[in-house]
Parts: sequence; structure tokens; C-alpha cells
Amino acid sequence: MRRFLFVMVMALCVFPLCAQSLAGYVADYRAASPALSEGGSWTLPVVFEGAGFVKVHLSAVSLGEGERIDVFRGGDHGKAVFSLKGPFTGDFWLPSVDGEAALVRMFSAGRASFSVDRVGVGLSEISGAGSPERVCGNDDRQDPACSDAVLRGIGDKVGRIMFEANGTLHFCTGFLAGPDGLFVTAQHCIYDAATAASAEVRWKFEKTSCGGNEEAYDTVSAGCQLVMEDYNTDLALIRFSYDNPASRYGYLTLDDREPVKDEVVWIPQHPMGGVKKFAVHSDADGGATVLAKSLAGVKTAQAIGYNLDVEAGSSGSPVLDSDNEVIAMHVFTALDDDCENPDLNRGIRTDVLYPLIEPYLATCSGTPPVIVKLKYVSSERSFKLNGSGFTEDTVVLVDGVVQNTKLKKNGRLVGYMYEKVLRGDTVKVRVFCPDTGCKSDEVSYTRPWR
Repeated sequence: MRRFLFVMVMALCVFPLCAQSLAGYVADYRAASPALSEGGSWTLPVVFEGAGFVKVHLSAVSLGEGERIDVFRGGDHGKAVFSLKGPFTGDFWLPSVDGEAALVRMFSAGRASFSVDRVGVGLSEISGAGSPERVCGNDDRQDPACSDAVLRGIGDKVGRIMFEANGTLHFCTGFLAGPDGLFVTAQHCIYDAATAASAEVRWKFEKTSCGGNEEAYDTVSAGCQLVMEDYNTDLALIRFSYDNPASRYGYLTLDDREPVKDEVVWIPQHPMGGVKKFAVHSDADGGATVLAKSLAGVKTAQAIGYNLDVEAGSSGSPVLDSDNEVIAMHVFTALDDDCENPDLNRGIRTDVLYPLIEPYLATCSGTPPVIVKLKYVSSERSFKLNGSGFTEDTVVLVDGVVQNTKLKKNGRLVGYMYEKVLRGDTVKVRVFCPDTGCKSDEVSYTRPWR
């Protein structure tokens, strides 16, 4: 079974060199809450013997004001791992609880109800067999507790992601990039609305002492929404519907400069979906530095290369400079094991990612632009927009991705598409003004079949 699951996860990788880690599988499970009177409660134990964790999917949830569903670790009736509070209707992936049992408890004011249709079951042992990510030389990574308070505080802004994709569960890493909780990770991890909705992020998941055995985490965020994803840069952005972790942990600063060869870098990460580790040294090259700055990423010359130790599950980790600013996002490496240039672990450079992220960081400080008329020219693979508030710096976003944009002398804004809009496809178009941080309302466009 474990070999079968690994074959499935490799088939899910957008790149042949993806760095997500297999966490478990999803099993069918059927249960439904009884009708309760006001003030009533009901507990559903969900048990899978030998599981490393249990993650419950709720369907047909109906919660009114003052009603809630809590999830506890099996045998622990104290503080809930997470509370889903009403009013709420729909489906919801509860965060995982470690061990082989989860307790789902509903508190009703007379109308609460839910069903369970699926359960994520964690592997008791996580194997990195077949992972293209690698340790170069000795494993130089260390626990956050081994570092000073400054680095530990930077690491607090990095979280471990677990998500479901096509019946299997996976781990990656990501980081906070804005005061409203904007979260950055790799697109080969979170690639659509469904994977985003299934995601949970653990914060400060690490060992409690330097080199110790005890592990703990602070809080968990769930209920994620996809903001945008872009295959061409392996970038995904999400936000949390019921939480703003940036209010607790802060966020990292993105530096859109071009990286410098031989500058010092380090990576906070969650290898194999385990506790956080800091890659701050590298015995493979005598230091932790940028060894190349124009390697192939998804496309040519997008990536920097380094010999910092990484493993499956490290995808989406920030690559930080000596000022603790993000200059790249770790995503993948080559398959060879020699750890020599150009066979290096790699991250997509922030100067490549920043134009895509910036529209979701800015706060509008002027008058938003307006799209009055939109036309798609298939022969030119372009959108032509008439409206107001366009400037030389204004860009066109199609499904959240910045296109190659030009302002014409007649005031028309043209977005030259990277990919065609196929017949029958629907896309969402808006424009963004970097100088004011303002965005237009979205306009939907569906290309006719004829």
C-alpha cells in the first residue's frame, strides 16, 4: 500500500522534481449527528488504529449563531485543537490531530448538524524514498531552539502545510507575506481551490529544546481560500477565512532585488512534514551561499542555486538573505547526487515572483481603475480594455496572473496573454495600478464556442 501511495504522489507532481512529502491517504467514512435540543452536545469519536494522525472532513455542516464544532485529540477533553463556529453552512476539513483518534464535538442551540464522509489517515512513518531533494554532505540543519531569538522570530512566520489531493495527503512549507495573512507556497503543492480548501497550517511546530525529543506546536489555521496560482513560476497564494496568523506572528519582507552570487542565505523549513528546521550552514561548499543566480526554474533563468540541506516537504520555504528578507522560494532540484553546480537545490527568485504577489500586498490609496469594455483577440492572444484610470504602469491580471501589458496612445490597455483562452473557457480579468495599489472590479469573459 505504501509503495502504491508513493506512485500516486509522484503522478501528482506538476514538476518531475517536486518537493512535497507524502503524509497519508483519505478513507471513506460515514457518520451523521443526531438532532439536539438547545444546549445539547454530542461527541463523535473517529478512530483508525495505528494512524499517525486523523483528519476529519465534515459535509453538510449547518451551524447557527452560537453553535460550534470542536475537534480534540483522542483522550484529551481539555483545549480544542480547533473550533468551527456558526453561522456556517457547507463542507469543511477540520485540522488533523496527532495519534489514532479524533473527537469531534458539536454544541447545539437547536439547529446544528453535520455529517462525516471522509477521513484523512496519517502514515505512522513518513518515508522520503524517491525524494529528489537531498542533504548535501552532512545534515547541517538545526532546531530553531538552537538559534538566537531573532532567527526564531523569523522562523515563526513559516508554517507547515498539510493538504489533500486526489485521495492522498501531502506536506509542504509556506510563509506569511502580508499583514492580512497572505500566505506564499509552491503551486505544485496548492494548485486549485480544492487543495487550498483542504489545507491546514501548523505554526511554531518545532522541538521545545535544542536537540531535544519533545515536539509541540502553537496554533493551527484552517479554512483556506486560493488567491492565485501560477504554473509558470510555481507560485500559489492563499488566505485564511477564519484566522489572521500574521496578527500573532508577523510576516516576512519580500526583497525584489536580483540576488548576488556568494551572498549568505538560509532556509527555515519543514522537511518531511516534521518539525521546523533551520538550514543555516552547509558543509558541502564551506558555507551557506548563493552558488548560482540564473539557473532554470520552471522557465529559463528563474532560479538561484545553493547547497543548503532540504528534503521532500521543504517546497514553498523562504530563502532568506543576511537581512532576513525573502530573495527566493525553494521549490526543487536536479536528480543527481553530486551536489555540484549546476546540480543544486533551487529556489525561484523573488524578483521573478514579486510582480505576481504585489497586487495582493498593496492597499489602495487612490481611485480604482474601471474596465468599461473588454475584447479578446484570439489571433493576437490579447485582451484589449477600454476604461478609466489606466497609466503606463497599469497591468492586466487574468485569473490573478500578471500579463505582458502595454498602454496604447488611444488610452486602451492591452494584455498580451502568456497562454491562449480556449473556446468555452471562462477567465476573470482585472487591472492593477502599482503606483496607487488600486485594482478594478473583476470582469468575467467566456470565449464563445464559435
